[in-house]
Amino acid sequence: MIPDREYSISIIGLGKLGKALASQLYGCTSVRGWDVVDTGLTIQTDTLYDCIKGTDTIFIVVPSTHFQESLDNIIKAYSYNKDWHTATKVNVITFTKGICNNELPIDIIKSRLPSNPCGVISGPMLSEELYNRSTKAVLASNNMDIH
Repeated sequence: MIPDREYSISIIGLGKLGKALASQLYGCTSVRGWDVVDTGLTIQTDTLYDCIKGTDTIFIVVPSTHFQESLDNIIKAYSYNKDWHTATKVNVITFTKGICNNELPIDIIKSRLPSNPCGVISGPMLSEELYNRSTKAVLASNNMDIH
């Protein structure tokens, strides 16, 4: 965490699980969200880049059928705005379950963003459980070496 400013989180995908995640993080840190549809949430930004610029961690919370496109759009937004100097330091975490074009979402992140710390959060949790703070089990993994 960077001590001279508030930690910033971006949530891509503001469906049930994205909203539940935002509800748990809101107030603890700076949270922005983006979705292809207007959700009416106060955290939703007008553009994808407005959501991800200056963020510390991006949570991708979209169905597997939209995962690769969402990641590609994130990369395009950073590229279009010539922001790769900060983009390579952003943590990218996926909540997406399933297979995307015969690949796991975490493998797609690692191949498209090889310099970024990345991880996956999965498990038998449901958005209602997360929203109500009653999650029974979660699996979290990342690509960082811990010594």
